[in-house]
Amino acid sequence: MKKIGFVYLAVTLAVFTQNASAVLTSSYHEGSVSYSTEDGLQGRIYFAVYDTKDIEHGNEYLANGLEKPGEEQYIYAYQIFSSSFFSIGSVAEFGILDAAGEAIDTSLMNGTTAQDDKQGGIAPSPLESVTQGVWQWVDGANIRPGDHSWLLVFSSDQHWTSGTYAIKAATNVSVPESVPEPATLMLLGLGGAGLLARRARSKS
Repeated sequence: MKKIGFVYLAVTLAVFTQNASAVLTSSYHEGSVSYSTEDGLQGRIYFAVYDTKDIEHGNEYLANGLEKPGEEQYIYAYQIFSSSFFSIGSVAEFGILDAAGEAIDTSLMNGTTAQDDKQGGIAPSPLESVTQGVWQWVDGANIRPGDHSWLLVFSSDQHWTSGTYAIKAATNVSVPESVPEPATLMLLGLGGAGLLARRARSKS
């Protein structure tokens, strides 16, 4: 009985230590979601949205010694952790999608890049593989069990809303829970409401 308790405690401490190494904290918005794919990938995605014009808290992203990825007001940042206990595959690609599971309008994003988390993260490789909302790890530099990624970032003038993500190993893709993305659907909804109001005015 004591042996089982010790093993449970060791696993708990190891998981806590791994999670505690995430550097994404923001007074504006932060959180994490677990992922588990059909091809054996398991872990957590940490995310945060920073308001660079926050008068009360200042620019928390820059305060961590990081560089602003673009000139827009909000910084979106993600970091992938692969479970050293349960994951049996390596992460090869991570992409941000809108709430409908479609690619985000790239006009809402600026300066998509990856930045060194200074905690032994795995950089997208080659760095040229980084595109708007998609980060890849190729040429043997995948995120293996126990590894985590660099910070995956871009800037936007759009407030966040809940979107989804795609995470890939080999040829399989899974789209589990939600992460923040620029408010594409919100803009579409506002545009539709405007058209309806305009139509109603023209009939009266």
